[in-house]
Amino acid sequence: MKIRNFSLMMISALLMITLFVGCGSQYDDNVITVREGRFNGYPNVPVGAAFDQFFSDGQWSSFTSTNNETVVEFKGSCKWNDIPAKLRMQFTVSGEHFEVNYFAIDGNPVTIEEGIDSIEKILSEYRPKQ
Repeated sequence: MKIRNFSLMMISALLMITLFVGCGSQYDDNVITVREGRFNGYPNVPVGAAFDQFFSDGQWSSFTSTNNETVVEFKGSCKWNDIPAKLRMQFTVSGEHFEVNYFAIDGNPVTIEEGIDSIEKILSEYRPKQ
């Protein structure tokens, strides 16, 4: 009886550990900084929520550049001017701050003005879930 109770206790403990470990974020701290961050002019729009809503199959990752900068990259698919498109955006992260340093649609880099217009489009179309 003691062995059975001990076995059940051990199984319960392992399940609890597995549940707690499995509940962690799927993103590293740098990605979380960008996803939870906000752009000037849109203080109530979290970047991650807006991108999740605007893009299908969005993917977030981070890496260290050859210049030793922390970069967060987003890739996702959307309709751009009613045409299917793939977007790639890179953010340079420094502490709790970030800025866009690269933006391309279908592999073609866009100008700063086009990038700003695009980000405004993504953020302005965000609607919080009720």
